[in-house]
Amino acid sequence: MPWTTPVSRAPGDVLSAADHNIYSRDNLLYLHSGRPVVAIERRSGPPYSVNVAAGWVLLDPANLSPAITLTTGRALINFLGCVYSPSQQGVHFDLELDGVRLGGSDGLTRAHADPNGLQAVFTLFRTGLTPGAHTFRLWWRATVDTVYLHADAVMPLCFSVAEW
Repeated sequence: MPWTTPVSRAPGDVLSAADHNIYSRDNLLYLHSGRPVVAIERRSGPPYSVNVAAGWVLLDPANLSPAITLTTGRALINFLGCVYSPSQQGVHFDLELDGVRLGGSDGLTRAHADPNGLQAVFTLFRTGLTPGAHTFRLWWRATVDTVYLHADAVMPLCFSVAEW
């Protein structure tokens, strides 16, 4: 389907279902059809763990290292997981892009972990990437003790990279 230039609207104009379908739905489909997406969802296995003494550690490089070929040079990266720890502490997450960690000494984001389990979430939009293949990998580290990250049916770990 082709791109349809949206019409200019004035106050009080009514957006019909047909207009919505043409200018919103169809144009979004045009923009995003065929764009690569890699979505990984882990719903089984024991929880991952990292100890403060280990420092920065790759988070399951065998299963959580999506590779994607970009044409636009833009990528939307999402991560969602549930972290818990016997002690109240922070857990840092970072993203490696083509062998280079992006977040420096503190990583890209920090989540809180406690005995009840809390969500760790981040979304990152990267621009200016060269067209071609890119690999994304997650890193993490604990701040006090051992931190665990769920990967089960109740609390899946989700990691996705999409060209935008």
